[in-house]
Amino acid sequence: MDPWLIWLIAAAVLAVAEIATLTAALGMLGVAALITSGTAALGLPVPFQFLVFAAVATVSVLFVRPFAVRHLRRPEVARFGVDALVGKAAYVVAEVSGEGGR
Repeated sequence: MDPWLIWLIAAAVLAVAEIATLTAALGMLGVAALITSGTAALGLPVPFQFLVFAAVATVSVLFVRPFAVRHLRRPEVARFGVDALVGKAAYVVAEVSGEGGR
């Protein structure tokens, strides 16, 4: 089996694993494997393919992943409906008991 095909399969497996886990790290590794697949298709020797994979994976995990995680974990800008009332002051207009009240 050609090395570029192995890297392509690894990229697909990492992409599926990323969809299952949503960690953003496996997606970056999948992109690195995809780029390495392209370099392998150009005929780069196997040791250099691993070097390309390691370089792209390191750069993407260290520099791109923090931005992606920050974007995914951003708090909601505005709440709507009943959720907007959580933590607000309220006035009781009728006695509140275990059976009813306002």
